[in-house]
This record gives sequence, structure tokens and C-alpha cells, in this order.
Amino acid sequence: MPDGFDTQSRAEKGTPAGDASGSFLAGIVAEPGPVDAATASVFRSNAEQVKSLAKQGKFAVNEAGGEHAKRAARVYLDGYASMKFGLAQLKEGPALGQGPYAQTVKRHVIGMIDGDQRSLVPAADDMQAGFEALIEAIDIAMRNYRETESAHDQALRKINPAK
Repeated sequence: MPDGFDTQSRAEKGTPAGDASGSFLAGIVAEPGPVDAATASVFRSNAEQVKSLAKQGKFAVNEAGGEHAKRAARVYLDGYASMKFGLAQLKEGPALGQGPYAQTVKRHVIGMIDGDQRSLVPAADDMQAGFEALIEAIDIAMRNYRETESAHDQALRKINPAK
């Protein structure tokens, strides 16, 4: 390694703009796509981790960046809120009749919608919880940024007081 090369990441140093949270937020805003149950679970876990980092003061974001990320999170939350009624209807299963085949299909559809943790409703709920945690994390991170900025301003004033 050349002298002076910094091998420790910003996240390891505990700076407010650690690599993990920055990458996570970039992924939220820039990489939309299909989500399965495993992805939803990981997303929720990552959002909780970012929230934890923010609470520890290890994640900060400026107002513009924070508002941009929160808008992206609200798109999902608003869409999911409007789908709740439809999901409730799907959980009852399709009205296909009373025959044995119709009942088998109905059970299958209900299972896909809300049969276990890998089905649609629990995965969507994980995404909802993740986006809610993310918004909380961003609010904390914006407060962290403002506090850090204020502390820097005060330190600069001590060095060069205004006359």
C-alpha cells in the first residue's frame, strides 16, 4: 500500500455519510423493480439498520437529498395504501363455484396472496414497514445533518468571529 492510502471505509470510521447507508439510499431511489418475499425482508432489515445508524448519529443527509428519498418512499406507501382494499378482497379468494376443483383453485389463490411469509401480503407488509422505517431514518438523518452543520458553523465563528 502506498503511504497515506486510507484503507478504512467512511462507514468504519463512523462518519455521518457512511458507505452502507449511502449505497442503500441510492438503491432505493435508482433501482426500482420486481420484489419477492426475500427481497422485501432484506429491504425491511436494511431500512431498520439505516434507522439504527441514524439514531447513533452515523448517518446524516442534507435537506434536499432527504426530501428526495422520502418522496420515493412515499410513492410506495401511497400506492400500497390504495391497494389495501383490493388485497383484502383477494384474501377471500375468487368466487369460482363450489365444486372440488374450484375450491382447490381458491385455496391456491388464497395461499399465494396470504398463505405464508413468502406470499404477497406479508411481503408487501415488509416493504411497507421498511419504507416507514426509512422515512423515520431520513428524518433523523436530516436532523443529524442540521446539527452537524450548526456545530461546524459555531466552530468556524470561534475561529473567525464576525465583527
